[in-house]
Amino acid sequence: MIDDLLVVIVLYKITLKESLSFKTLLDSVSSAQKISLYVYDNSPSKSADKLLYNNVSVKYVHDQNNGGISKAYNSAAKYAALQGKKWLLLLDQDSSLPVGFLDKIQNDIVKFPNENLFVPVLQQNNLILSPCKFRFMKGSALNKINAGIFPLEGHSVFNSGIIIKLSEFSKVGGYDENIPLDFSDHCFIHRFKKHNKNVVVMPVSIEHELSSHSNDKGVIFRRFNQYCFGVKRYAETEGGGGWLFFWTLLRAIKLTLKFRDLAFLEVFFKTKREL
Repeated sequence: MIDDLLVVIVLYKITLKESLSFKTLLDSVSSAQKISLYVYDNSPSKSADKLLYNNVSVKYVHDQNNGGISKAYNSAAKYAALQGKKWLLLLDQDSSLPVGFLDKIQNDIVKFPNENLFVPVLQQNNLILSPCKFRFMKGSALNKINAGIFPLEGHSVFNSGIIIKLSEFSKVGGYDENIPLDFSDHCFIHRFKKHNKNVVVMPVSIEHELSSHSNDKGVIFRRFNQYCFGVKRYAETEGGGGWLFFWTLLRAIKLTLKFRDLAFLEVFFKTKREL
């Protein structure tokens, strides 16, 4: 089954060797396995690394225009089809994969042959990030989650770590490239739900870093701009703008109070006017 899998890692301003996802992926590959890796690099400059590894065949694509997560995953899906792959494993650059992760993917696909999407439990400091509740256009953490068949009604899933059947990826139209980062996952899962009621939660946890949890004002302001752009594009595509802008306004107020800077509110109202 591993031969049928294309692993995708999306990079931004780091090299593949620096990527936590890649480092831990290498630890997950046994000596008997050989994997295909598709690296989509959104960094301004092309990497000079020599991408030669014993158990990993690497296809490197550089996008200096930073087309985003959605474009990267769609590009990978097209490449996977040309290579005759049947499954995609989607990763960002900073997730910590457990040892034996690939074996657990294989075991669950055999155990649940009729399912199209398999997801790990993403967490940060013991807080479950994904799967999450998704009601009134807002994600919120689950207190606990059990491995196995998991209903998508009232829930959503983050991008990193999901394993999806390539035929189903194509069936739902892939990712919306008008939503390059924030809400790209919720938009994709929204369309996936139209054809599938469930996902499989694997008995594995991945430690995941969210840049929105940073305390650096510059980082937070840049991320808030990206978040507002995602909100606007999601509202344009899938609706739900009322709830989306309500939660975004609350976020803008919180950040304004935290950093004592009206720039966050200015970004919010500018985004709302553009819708």
